[in-house]
Amino acid sequence: MAVTLQKPRMARHLMLLSMSVGLLLLVTGPLHHLRQAWGKAIVVATPTASPVLTSPRAHDTKLQVDLSDRQVRVYRNGKETARYPVAVGQAGWETPSGQFKIHQMRHNPIWQHPITKKVIASGPDNPLGRRWIGFYQGEHMAIGFHGTPQESLVGQAVSHGCLRMRNRDIAAMYQQVGLGTVVEVQN
Repeated sequence: MAVTLQKPRMARHLMLLSMSVGLLLLVTGPLHHLRQAWGKAIVVATPTASPVLTSPRAHDTKLQVDLSDRQVRVYRNGKETARYPVAVGQAGWETPSGQFKIHQMRHNPIWQHPITKKVIASGPDNPLGRRWIGFYQGEHMAIGFHGTPQESLVGQAVSHGCLRMRNRDIAAMYQQVGLGTVVEVQN
């Protein structure tokens, strides 16, 4: 007489879950790509070491941020075509300076709080507003241009390093740039 032992229900579910995750990783690659594809974590973007597909707009467009006058200028073929006010990083959370490239762009982004991990859906209460243009990826956070539900703070040093813009301005700038566009940030 053969005896068949059944695993407890929870063990079966955990085994099935781990097999499913393993299969997803085989199909989609590393987990950060999966999280990025789901759009759940702007702060967990593709590392900068990964290749960035370059948009045709990247070749003739450049963004130049002057932190002292809190503005971003858009240049196309060397000529300034637009200028927008931005909120910059507050003391202790300064916006990084240097030369970067846009590596992530999102419409109606979903945001995940980097400490509490709470996910904020896109909409009027989302701190990223209606657009996200990521250009810097640190170990624990990403920096980029984004809209804001608090447009009255644009022009001030109030962010945690990101460059906040009025929603209409980030929507307009979003149309002028692409992946690979150079972003120069200077003090």
